[in-house]
Amino acid sequence: MSAKRRTDNIQPLGEALGEWARRLRLESGLHEAALLSLWEEHAGRELHRATRKLELRNGVLYASMTDGTARHELLMIRSRVLAEINKALTPEQQIREIRAF
Repeated sequence: MSAKRRTDNIQPLGEALGEWARRLRLESGLHEAALLSLWEEHAGRELHRATRKLELRNGVLYASMTDGTARHELLMIRSRVLAEINKALTPEQQIREIRAF
């Protein structure tokens, strides 16, 4: 009987890790770490280098840039970057807006 109980509780590793992270309240930290990786990939190397800080609050990603040129460049491509990042996120993790300052 104990073997049957074990098979009834089997779940994919990704789901188990997600449940574990939620229980330990690590989910937001893992989400932010994933965002940093996605930012570098989709904003590009130059904008990534020009980014001082990224902060996610209430579905808005705030990007602190090193100078006005980088800020302007981000403003020109932010809708594309937002769409590409959101493709890689789950619906619950979606970002509504990117703001540069």
